[in-house]
Amino acid sequence: AAGATIFPACPGFYHRPQTLEELARQLVGRILDHLGLEHRLSPRWGEK
Repeated sequence: AAGATIFPACPGFYHRPQTLEELARQLVGRILDHLGLEHRLSPRWGEK
């Protein structure tokens, strides 16, 4: 059976990004988290 995930590119403004690069890093980090891949692009929720 085939499946799909709908993952809207909704930027998070709660971390107060200053540049488009910061927005992109946060979005790509969320995608990598969803795929279960390790990264250091942005902290996971609850991490400091």
